[in-house]
Amino acid sequence: MTAVLILTVGLLGLLQAVNVAMEHNLKNRLRDTGVMIGEQQINSLVKMPIDTAITNRYTTVTAVSGAIQKPYRVERTKEDITSDSVRYRVNVQWTFKNRTTNHEVIAVNSR
Repeated sequence: MTAVLILTVGLLGLLQAVNVAMEHNLKNRLRDTGVMIGEQQINSLVKMPIDTAITNRYTTVTAVSGAIQKPYRVERTKEDITSDSVRYRVNVQWTFKNRTTNHEVIAVNSR
């Protein structure tokens, strides 16, 4: 009887460890997707001519991470540094379990 109780407690501990591992795996997937979206957005901004204005500052990108469709809020800004160079900033935000996380990418482009 004692052995069954010890075995049950051990198996419940293993089940909780699996749940924690799955949650961390999902967080990592969401973060990797957010980083990928940020890199794609900054690359599209750097490819544009410097004189081009950013028309849609806030956008929402829906990405599939595993079996989950998740909306990512993207903020794109452009700041003039000198007459020949600009700084682009992309901030990607997403929510997981009512907690907002963001990833920011900055690039400088010159003529």
